[in-house]
Amino acid sequence: MQNRNKMFLSLVLAQILFNGCGSGGSGSTSSTSTERSTKNIDYWGEWESIDNSSKTVYITSQTGGNIEAVKDQENLIVIDGKYFKRIGSRNVNFTGSVYDDGAGRILSGFESIAGIEIILRNSNDENIEATVKSDANGVFKDNSLPAGDYKLTVNDVNRTVETNVSLVRDGQDIGAFQLVPKGLANFQTNFQSQTEFFYGNGTVYSGEVVVRNIGYDVGRGLSYDISLDGAKTFSKNNVLGSIAVGDEVRIPVTFSFDSQVENEKTYKIKVKIADSSKRIWQDSGTITVYKNSFNFNLSAEKVLNGTIKYPSGKFVSINSKNKTVTLPSLSADKNYVLNLVNYGSFAEEGIYGFSTTGSVSTGEFAYLTDTSSYEPNDKLSEAPIIKTGDSQVNAYLHFEDVDYFKIYSPQIDKTIEELNNKAPTVYLSVQNSAIRGQNVSFSFNGTDDEGIVKYELSSNIDGKLYSGLENSFSTSSLSEGNHMISLVGYDK
Repeated sequence: MQNRNKMFLSLVLAQILFNGCGSGGSGSTSSTSTERSTKNIDYWGEWESIDNSSKTVYITSQTGGNIEAVKDQENLIVIDGKYFKRIGSRNVNFTGSVYDDGAGRILSGFESIAGIEIILRNSNDENIEATVKSDANGVFKDNSLPAGDYKLTVNDVNRTVETNVSLVRDGQDIGAFQLVPKGLANFQTNFQSQTEFFYGNGTVYSGEVVVRNIGYDVGRGLSYDISLDGAKTFSKNNVLGSIAVGDEVRIPVTFSFDSQVENEKTYKIKVKIADSSKRIWQDSGTITVYKNSFNFNLSAEKVLNGTIKYPSGKFVSINSKNKTVTLPSLSADKNYVLNLVNYGSFAEEGIYGFSTTGSVSTGEFAYLTDTSSYEPNDKLSEAPIIKTGDSQVNAYLHFEDVDYFKIYSPQIDKTIEELNNKAPTVYLSVQNSAIRGQNVSFSFNGTDDEGIVKYELSSNIDGKLYSGLENSFSTSSLSEGNHMISLVGYDK
């Protein structure tokens, strides 16, 4: 039987920086000034309160108060007597790159991209800064900065770029940044959509390509060539015109994706900008599309405090007894992290359970007698591995407890159409004769939600007897013996 099923895909980020006119790549070690304050350096980054208030704080060198680490806990601190858990990466290992226009249409006379100093300065605290140098290919890298928003500039005599970037996750490529002669226009593009995840099921999605002038002159008479390689459909509005320094235009786009075997697949979106003087700027980025999704269901005896962290660095806060989150299935090398914390009181101790196959059966809580189940898992390195489709997990969150779980989505090498497709139901009746040489008549029919396109009738002695769409077949040439007759129906 042929099974064809539709499938879903998704885009990891609702906003993606492109790799071109103003985005990032890989390179050298960072240098930091000894004059900059390093106060609170071990705690720089974003933290969230565990008192169910969802209060967040971004710790910098300027943050006051008494900050203390919790013993044996890598992501838990106390600020003025209140507990906070880390929700942003402390050291984002990122790469980026700078480039000029190899065709010389923008940067005629400027070719060297080695040894360019790139400065990233935190938007909340100028003391949180790194300076890196590009290699011969324009690539730079660093791992000294916490997740957050940064201003990116370059230190070069003739060329410049100045824009904002966000460090989110370890292993992030922040894009490729085009160097232009000082005084000219330059552009940064990103993609935005109200849809958080995109699936390869043929659904038509909408979004906007945002083009911002980050240069020093007006971009005059601009036109845009935008494509999405491999998409099932793609279209854009025809937007023309100039962009003042610091301003932006939004170009509406619509697109859809075919079904896919992979849990996760990336598509490249390209942007080429031309002005009235035929100068060209180019940019590109990726959209991640997912095959399908699953529901992560969580229930507990007491209100839970914690997070579900995505590989992208995004997180969903948990501050309730019951929580359901729809998550896209990931590629085999990626996982979600469930982190639950109880540093509140003895009264917040209790049993919790989670499931990826349906709602949580709280009735199972009565059978949990071992509070050490899934312990120790106080550190991410100790986190038990749970796969989607596994049976319900039940555990106990005690006082001064931190629990971690890694959640993986096994790769199933079928499309959603194939997974969801049901086999046809077929019926066979035989009007037989025991006399050799006389006709034996077979009648058959079947039902299927997509329609039956072929029947095959076979004998264990004579092999295939019939293949076609008719509902009956007769033959007088069956061999002598006891025949086992089989009927198979094929759908679309």
